[in-house]
Amino acid sequence: MVLKTKYRNIFKRPFCVALFISLSISGFAQSSTKAITEIQKEYKNGILSANEAYTQMKAEYDNGTIHKCTTPLHVFAHKHKAEISPSLLLPKEKAKSISSSNTYISPSGKFEFTYETTGSDAVPMADGNTNGIPDYVEWAAEAADSSYNHLILTLGYPDPIPADTTYDISFYDSNFYGQANPISQPGNGPISNIKIENDFVGFPENNDPDGDQRGALRVTIAHEFKHAIQFLQENSESFNWGEMDATLAEEVVYDDVNDYYNYLGGTEDVFGNPGKTVITGSYEDITWALFFHEKYGADFWPTVWDRIQNSLIDLTLLDAIKLELTSRGILYTEALRELYAWHFASGLYSSLFFGFDEASFYPTPNPQRTDTEITDQLSDSISVSKFSSYFLHVNPSETATGDVSILLQTSSSDISLAVVGIFKNGTVAFEYAEPEAGYMVVNEGWKWADIDR
Repeated sequence: MVLKTKYRNIFKRPFCVALFISLSISGFAQSSTKAITEIQKEYKNGILSANEAYTQMKAEYDNGTIHKCTTPLHVFAHKHKAEISPSLLLPKEKAKSISSSNTYISPSGKFEFTYETTGSDAVPMADGNTNGIPDYVEWAAEAADSSYNHLILTLGYPDPIPADTTYDISFYDSNFYGQANPISQPGNGPISNIKIENDFVGFPENNDPDGDQRGALRVTIAHEFKHAIQFLQENSESFNWGEMDATLAEEVVYDDVNDYYNYLGGTEDVFGNPGKTVITGSYEDITWALFFHEKYGADFWPTVWDRIQNSLIDLTLLDAIKLELTSRGILYTEALRELYAWHFASGLYSSLFFGFDEASFYPTPNPQRTDTEITDQLSDSISVSKFSSYFLHVNPSETATGDVSILLQTSSSDISLAVVGIFKNGTVAFEYAEPEAGYMVVNEGWKWADIDR
């Protein structure tokens, strides 16, 4: 498509114009998350057999790097085990020595932890309160109870732990943070269990005030427990967004840890590659989900997932978002315009008056185009994917005067225009375009003399 954008008057300081698609769609190894999605898509489309898809997924997770979560592999094996050769499936959990296997019940009585004191799967044996239970296990129990209290009791997600039962969590030496596993024959108990890394030695840093090890343990349990909740609510489409949703739970339950910072700014998210479609969201797309949480409240996502769970059809996550926004009197397109504007107003472009709560800690966005010298009209042919954005950053000379006026000409009704202006007094203005004489126009009477960027 050809976009013709006019800038009336030369800009005085850096300025952003964000263009993005607003279509309603039905339908530490960041690269692996996208690869897993593609493998699953090829299986669904009949390109790969279940054996081939499982083998390729397992190879992605066995590449020697640290992975956030291997839940997708185990869910795929669980759902398609009748189609997968038994020889390919992961071996059964190895038998534990009675002499080294121990159990601990969390203070709430909701979680039972199985841990080893010797061997490769052993947890750290530090015991600061000398009560005979390793601190690491007690930290995990505290994290599980906190995750339960926040996600179930405070936010109102459905409880994956039936009454009078406990939820099983164990520890293994691995190259992944954790995994949630469906159970084939759960009986009257939970329909899944969780496995967690046994010490988090050599894993990425985070901001937890109690240290990286405890921070990684906390957010991993919050992440995997959200998967346990998803198993009660998901359908085949919404599960594809599961890692984005579970990573959001990390921030919602443990705001201070910020382990998710490790996944921002690469080639797969809005900051590093605004032109990359968000469909379907994974770890690095947490901020796409976080916008709705911060903008519309903590009850937004529980209600969206409730819509998915109780729909008579396989409601897609994007359609559930649209329905929830509509029920609140919010236009879908307007919400998306502001969502992408929040992403641009991050890093070096952040402000206290607009955008994410932690925008100053996020990467500075990588615009598709930056102009330092422009005339009154810019004409360029660009390609924009569904649910992606085109960030145009203008950093012109210091000699500009007059009023700010932005006009966009495009033949596509699926393109929206949003403009973020940051003023010298520290305030921020966010505006989206209104149709006028064949253009989409932002003309609010701003003076270039007042604009910082």
